[in-house]
Order: sequence, then C-alpha cells, then structure tokens
Amino acid sequence: MRAPSLLSGRYRRLLDAPVATQVALALVALVGAGLFLQSLQTARKIDLGFEAAHMAVATVAPGDQGYDEPRARSFYRSLLERVRALPGVRSATLSENRLLRGAIVRSEIYREGDGKPALSGGQSLHRVNIIIPGFFRTAGIPLLAGRDFAETDCATCPPVAIINRTMAETLWPGENATGKRIHLIGPGTPPAEVIGVAEDMRYRAVFEAPQFFVYLPLSQVYASTMILHVRTSGDPEALLPALRHEVAALDPQLPLADAASMEHFVDEALWFERTSALLLGTLGALALVLALLGIYATAALSVAHRSREMAVRMALGATRGNLQRMILRETGLVIGAGIAAGWLLAFFGLRNVIAAQLHGNAASNPLIYAGQALLLLAAGLLGGYFSSRRILRIEPALILREA
Repeated sequence: MRAPSLLSGRYRRLLDAPVATQVALALVALVGAGLFLQSLQTARKIDLGFEAAHMAVATVAPGDQGYDEPRARSFYRSLLERVRALPGVRSATLSENRLLRGAIVRSEIYREGDGKPALSGGQSLHRVNIIIPGFFRTAGIPLLAGRDFAETDCATCPPVAIINRTMAETLWPGENATGKRIHLIGPGTPPAEVIGVAEDMRYRAVFEAPQFFVYLPLSQVYASTMILHVRTSGDPEALLPALRHEVAALDPQLPLADAASMEHFVDEALWFERTSALLLGTLGALALVLALLGIYATAALSVAHRSREMAVRMALGATRGNLQRMILRETGLVIGAGIAAGWLLAFFGLRNVIAAQLHGNAASNPLIYAGQALLLLAAGLLGGYFSSRRILRIEPALILREA
C-alpha cells in the first residue's frame, strides 16, 4: 500500500537528479561539438589567398644529398623542365617554403634611410620566402603592383624583392611601394629594390593576423631545399607517381618527400577544429544515449511504482492518454531542468574555455545553443513517450482487486 508514495518527495528527486545531470552534460558536449563544427565551416570558407585545388606539392632537398650550389641549381632547372612536360601539368614552380607552411627564414626589415626595424604586430622579425619566376601565377596569388621576378634578375644584378600588401601599406601608406628599397638583416646590408606587391595570403595558419612577408628570387638567394608546386588539370594525387619517377630519373638517391595535394595540407591545417568537433560530438552522442536510457528507465519505474495510483485515477474517469501526458509532463520537467543547467554551463563555462579556439561568431551563435537544446528535448520526450506506453497495459480492476 505504500508503493505510490515511493515516487513522491525526496525519493523521486533522487531518481530525477542523475537524469537531469546526464541531460546537462549531454547538452554541454553537444553544444561544444556544434561550436567547433561551425568554426570548421567558417574556416573552410576563408579565402586563403591562393588556389589550393588542383595543386600537387612535394619537397626536394639536393643539399641533403651533398649537392653544392651549382649542381643543385642545375637539378632544379632539369626537374622543372621534366615536370612541365608531363601530361596534365598546367604549370610548375619552386619555392623554399610550401604554401601554408610559413617560412623558415625570418629577418629584420629596414626601410632605406630608417635605422629602426619595421614592426608588424609588435614583431621585428618577418618571414621570407625564396621563389622563382612564375610562382605567383602557379599558386594563384595576385600581383597587385609592379612585376614578377624574371630571368634577368641575375646573381650579379642589383638585389630585388617582392613584398605583400600589408607590408607595402604599412611602410608606405598611400604611396606606390614599387621602386622603394628595403634592407634585410640590418641597415648596413645592400638594399633590395621592391619590384612588386603581392596580395596577402594565409602564410602559416588558416586563422592568423595580417603580417609582413617578403619574397626573394632564387637566382639571387640560394636555397638547398625547395618545394615543388605543380598546377594540374586533373587530380593532383594521380600525378604524384609521375613526379617521383621524374626525380628518380635525375637522381635515384634523391627522395621526393611530403608529396601530397595542397588540399591535403589545408585539411591538415584544420586538424584541431576537425578533431575537437569529432571528439565532442562522440562524447555528446554517448552522453545523449546515457541520458535517454535514464529518462526511459525513470519513466518506466514511475509507471511501475504508481500502477495503483494510475488504476485509481482511471477508475475515477481518467483516460490512459491523460495519464500518459502526466508522465510526459513530469519527464519534461526533468529534461527541462537538465537543459537549463546544461545551457548555463555551456554558455558561461564551456564558451569561455574554448572561445580562443573558435573562429568567426561561433561562440555566440544562439542557434547552436537553441538547436542542441531542442534536439535533446525532443529525444528525451520521445524516450519518455515509449516508456510511458506501459500505462496502456494497466488493468484497473485487476490492480484494485489485488490491492
């Protein structure tokens, strides 16, 4: 005779509290996954400043195999000739650093006549890349002013350089930067004439602040390792065996390293966002399953322990539908309490923790918070509905006779 009272008061709260906690944790994980997914989508829409599609890249390091400078330069020329002749190759170029890898070399930069190093973002050391003529065309980087490097920019000719838009606008605001001179390393070094201005791009990371960047010609500055960038008309991955064959034909002992499509490296640069979304999504799905099991079990237990109460209500005129809606209301209150707690944890806790890793307006997008809460509410009520169907099996006369 005391069974109905077991689900009232403190006992019922003891059953509801773990379920509400599971719902709250599931919502936090689902919101986190949603935030990182939106951040990943934002990243994929960012203009990188170059064309990653239909591009194969690979590293050749003749210097590591004992090549001296003349022999390495001859190797670079021969390799380009062979690669450009391959079917499906639209253009090929070399640079010391791969796109989206930044630059190994960093140097102070001085405007001619200025004894203080130029600063960008408080930094005095700026990245420098060594390239050959045609690099900008193959990479899809617009030249905004001036000209590209040419074969006439020889080793004994006056030094030349191409700078990016941020550097040009910062050092010579409102002026034409071409024809200006800069010193690398120190003000006492020979100045290089700025012959061109290239559009900004993402140099090392998809999300980074604008920065200075300088390009120097391979004809004037030697690099013992270069990255081959090949623009293709088809799948760049399909060209990789041919690239390996051409390198082996020139030197069987010289490996072709890090050969892949440029899109592969772009995806690699988004590893953190993609992994975070997958991890939190998996945790969210697991927490959601546990919450649904808890909701189902609690609703089923409620019906089982309140069978006499249900029988009395039905004897007094309540329909099975009325009783099922009552159970669903109680289940909804538990879910609502968990969602409210989870929303507060996600908005004021999780958001502040991961905001620095999110990009765009993902951290403050109300649709993610509301959408995940509605998903959890719908799933929870569905679980409660199927569990509460046990009411349909209650026989009031039989239960009251046994009582």
